[in-house]
Amino acid sequence: MHRAALDITSPGSMSSYPARRPGTAAEAADAVVFLAGDEASRIHGVLLPVDGGALTREPPVPRARQRHAGCLTRGASRCLFSRWAPLPAGKCAAIRRYDASAARSGEPLMLSAPGGAAIRVCHAGAAHNPEEINMSFALHPDLARAVRSAAVGTPKPVARDDWRQLRADGEKALAAMEATLPESATVSRQDFTATSYDGQQVLLRWYTPPHHTEAPEPTGPAVLYLHGGGMILGSVQLFDRVVAQYTADSQVPMLAVDYRRAPEHPHPAPVEDCWAGLAWLAQHAAELGVDPERIAVMGDSAGGGLAAATALLARDRGLPLARQILIYPMLDDRNTRPDPVLEPFVGWNYDNNHTGWHALLGDTVGTPDVPPTAAPARAESLAGLPAAYIEVGELDIFRDECLDYARRLTGAGVSAELHVHPGCPHGFDRIAPTADIAQRSRADRIRVLRAL
Repeated sequence: MHRAALDITSPGSMSSYPARRPGTAAEAADAVVFLAGDEASRIHGVLLPVDGGALTREPPVPRARQRHAGCLTRGASRCLFSRWAPLPAGKCAAIRRYDASAARSGEPLMLSAPGGAAIRVCHAGAAHNPEEINMSFALHPDLARAVRSAAVGTPKPVARDDWRQLRADGEKALAAMEATLPESATVSRQDFTATSYDGQQVLLRWYTPPHHTEAPEPTGPAVLYLHGGGMILGSVQLFDRVVAQYTADSQVPMLAVDYRRAPEHPHPAPVEDCWAGLAWLAQHAAELGVDPERIAVMGDSAGGGLAAATALLARDRGLPLARQILIYPMLDDRNTRPDPVLEPFVGWNYDNNHTGWHALLGDTVGTPDVPPTAAPARAESLAGLPAAYIEVGELDIFRDECLDYARRLTGAGVSAELHVHPGCPHGFDRIAPTADIAQRSRADRIRVLRAL
């Protein structure tokens, strides 16, 4: 079965929702068409927004195909796309046929519709058997309630490779989320610097819980924390309350690294900055009251990928680690081809992912020349790495690379605790930190930290 997205442009208006298809403009993705078997010249199950956003089907879809064509109600998750721009009733109500040969060739098609709407048909994927398509994904109810109550809007799409706009938008969002967190005033903060591979000084921020003892002898564990941001955005300051809260809740001190970001500082600068922070922590362990055999690395998103890469460096450079804690980590530069089933739910989308990896790796992205210290999924062997804790949402575009990394770790004899959170997109815990599902995932992280 072929799948295609209808990009609908009404006269005098355009939806703000992205088509998010390779090689197409960021226009609307406001209807879905399913082309079935020998009847590929028929459009089955077109979902159309009418009457201020309610959904309908035109033409009607046989019951046997309804699970492939989607749902009838606004906000329904059992359809290929769940973001809809309202159009006047009847604007696109009589689409029936088109030349399926062009669709099979992958070329865009232009159709006309009542009211003068111009409709472009773009392929969303290769042929599939209808029985192989699963559209049962839905946003977790906890998150859906939190998003509705917060009146969270759909972010404006950012063009592929526009890292400046992506950084500006992302850091604005991070600052807003950071402002909602408690300051954790009982956690002490102290800044240090480490020297990176090229002589540059890197800011380190040391977080200690109340009553942390800085004694001549090692007393307890510590964690090197690496912030997220798709390799191109974020900072220690924008994650200050996040790290302080982890420290307060776990009573484990943390060292956050303000690593340099791409594209101004491409690979290997970010991971070498992280290594410099880890080496500094190990060298100063005694004076900081840290047992050097109980040091772990932790990070989220890009920081999770950097934590995995730093663990690879630590293995190869002879610095043992106690644990790697990878929160929806960004591991594989080859993950830039859209999955239309996940696309309705993603915040960090495939274009964003390409932008981040391209900024870090330049034109080597996706080629055999990418080293595992840039994209840990490229590592030929994961043997000898520290035990891992990995979590990811089932609606996260990083899901499959995280599952594969956990599988490969255990296959190499490395213990791995893996959590796949149902109905959760990337960054779900930052989107709705008070939601039950976010609180449960946080409790697991604190449990792992306390066990160091």
